[in-house]
Amino acid sequence: MKFRTTLTLALMVSTAAIALAQGKTMQAKPMTKMKVAPGSMMPSKAEWQRNYDMAAKSFEKKDVDAVFKYMTPDFTMTMMGQTMKAGPAKAGLKQWFGMVKDHHMKFTITGVKNNGNMVMVMDKVSSWGTMMDPKTKKWGKFTDTGMETATWVRVKGKWMMKKLVSTGEKMTFNGKPYNMMGG
Repeated sequence: MKFRTTLTLALMVSTAAIALAQGKTMQAKPMTKMKVAPGSMMPSKAEWQRNYDMAAKSFEKKDVDAVFKYMTPDFTMTMMGQTMKAGPAKAGLKQWFGMVKDHHMKFTITGVKNNGNMVMVMDKVSSWGTMMDPKTKKWGKFTDTGMETATWVRVKGKWMMKKLVSTGEKMTFNGKPYNMMGG
């Protein structure tokens, strides 16, 4: 798999880790103050932010299976004009974890649109850490930022990520702009 695809997948899938975190809060402790239709649960922007914060911490564990546990079977992600399904995304994340010594994430929720059993969550994502340059095989510091829109749906009472679209990707490696198309 090309480095560009691997790096792109890593940022996308980092958001999927949110599902792991939300499984521990939204499923176990439903929000009782919201008036919603029976069988529906509409988390607030603050609730989504709490869950994205938890996901950012859990991502450091590099547990690919846990991340993908909360993806729908027909999950897709689109980054840099390419759309991929869950299988290739999972393989890319495994490869990414092999290239990083440490990885840190910060998500800032910028908007939430509730629509029945579907929620669109928009966020700004920042990622940083230490990775190996695939060309030189030397370790260095990276930063990566972008915007994401995740589509979450209710499946058997649980929030699952169905789709993720990422835009505005910018990366640096050792303080210099880094081209995700190959270095």
